[in-house]
Amino acid sequence: MIQANITNPFEQAGVDTQRIEHLARHVCRRFDLTEAVVGIVLVDDPTFRRLNREFLGRDHTSDCLSFDLSDEDQRCLEVVINAELAAAQARARGHDREAEVALYAVHGLLHQLGFDDGDDESAARMHAMEDEILTDCGYGRIYAR
Repeated sequence: MIQANITNPFEQAGVDTQRIEHLARHVCRRFDLTEAVVGIVLVDDPTFRRLNREFLGRDHTSDCLSFDLSDEDQRCLEVVINAELAAAQARARGHDREAEVALYAVHGLLHQLGFDDGDDESAARMHAMEDEILTDCGYGRIYAR
């Protein structure tokens, strides 16, 4: 069973947490992950910057951080989403905040499932997969808009 949990200390995110949980379970099932705990945490930009600095040594903002917190007994994936950045990007790109949050959630999970966006070819594959998954879940093509 895939257990998905959304933690939303950034209440202004304006997302349907059940829909994001469904999306997380969909991503896992798509890659034959049948037993896992997936945590998605929505935070503001200052919190995100602090976490980025603390865990990756990067003193800047970004869209998401993802971690594999698994042990020998359980697969556990965690995605931290900069919901404040998602809101700004959604406005700039002309779609709703939830769609942008969904994009970041998929992006973070794909990183933990073996995808990389470190070069143009890998990034193109990853972004195509993001849009395919988002379309499957009713969001449409978000990255390629």
